[in-house]
Amino acid sequence: MNADFPHWAQELARTYQGGAVNTFIVHGNVHDLAPVRENNGIHFLGLKDFLSKSLFPRREMVVCYDQSAGVWFPASNMREDFAKVVKAVDTVQGTNYTERLPREPARALPLVERFLRTKLLDKSNYRAAVMLDYAHFVAPASLGYNFAQDEAATLITLHKWSSDPAFTRADITIVLICENLADLHPLLVRSPHTAKIHIPLPDHGERLEYLRTVISDSEL
Repeated sequence: MNADFPHWAQELARTYQGGAVNTFIVHGNVHDLAPVRENNGIHFLGLKDFLSKSLFPRREMVVCYDQSAGVWFPASNMREDFAKVVKAVDTVQGTNYTERLPREPARALPLVERFLRTKLLDKSNYRAAVMLDYAHFVAPASLGYNFAQDEAATLITLHKWSSDPAFTRADITIVLICENLADLHPLLVRSPHTAKIHIPLPDHGERLEYLRTVISDSEL
């Protein structure tokens, strides 16, 4: 674990290394920048870039998803690897996902799951991370316990990922990102299979550190 990580990232890393859970709900100041210290310098990254480059740099696959952008990948080789499985799904199911990946969570998330399970058949310790931004729009608290079929399927998919033995035995990490825990469905928030990681607002020293990277000392 990197001692230069922000405290919330150190907490996530410790919990992950403990092996008790594979699903993390990251909430709070999720739209801020995270510091990366290397080579005696510092720069700042958005949350998803920080997670993929600093916390998950050796993962064979990082899948990102939100309802606006759909499924996307931080590296072209990951996108190409995913496309191979999608092509096989199209052949078997008669779908056309190779040309356009679905954005609806009830279709996109099962496709991600199919990819992961396909990889786990070849390599039981396959290393992957799945990051769902704006998770409260995928599994909103406002659903209560009255679901449409697609809503229920999506919620079950996320809950299943957090407790599926194949996922927990492998090096697969699920990150649900939302600002407020109260906006996310309680089946996920209260689950013993999820860890809640809060990103606080930056303190005075952290704000000053950021300002020093964008303006000169004479301007402070």
